Amino acid sequence: MQVQTVSFECPFCCVTLKMNAHLSLSEENATHYSDGYIEYEDSIRLSRIVQCPACNEVFFYDSLETQPLCNPDEICVDILEPPVDRYFELLKNTGLTSEQELYLRKEIWYYGTHHTVGSNEILNNPDFKNLWLDNLEILEQNLTETDNEQLLLKAEANRHLGRFIRCLELLDKHTGEKDNKYLKTIRKKIRKGSTDVFEV
Repeated sequence: MQVQTVSFECPFCCVTLKMNAHLSLSEENATHYSDGYIEYEDSIRLSRIVQCPACNEVFFYDSLETQPLCNPDEICVDILEPPVDRYFELLKNTGLTSEQELYLRKEIWYYGTHHTVGSNEILNNPDFKNLWLDNLEILEQNLTETDNEQLLLKAEANRHLGRFIRCLELLDKHTGEKDNKYLKTIRKKIRKGSTDVFEV
């Protein structure tokens, strides 16, 4: 894994911000999960979404022009990692591309399945749980059946929502290898009535 400090201008208040960004990520020793989440060994998972500490606006930094280092004559401010409620706010932005919306909704899904704070909030905060489930419902609707990768995510979202028959229907539409480990495991999970995310 290679990490580099990059700088860019906040598109809202023009403050120069800096953050660590991955130059490359090795698939070696990476852990893949059934919902598409990936953990890289010895690597902090960096989001494409950042918050400016000066104006508190939240945005996708990777759509901006970045510089490899801060200019010595400038003051560069460290970005903030936005809380999940700001992700929900960002979804209201009508200027998002369909790819950006898909990314946001998957990140909210992962917050509930791969982060202890998110998992606890789902257990203890009914309002948040409803928001999280609504997001997963919309994500499932937005995922297409014509792309194999999205089809499997759509099937997994349905399993996570407890729709096991619908999940099986979608798996039957998969045009790739029919006898791979992932398909075998997800069918086994369905037989057990399990909605838990698993390592692939």
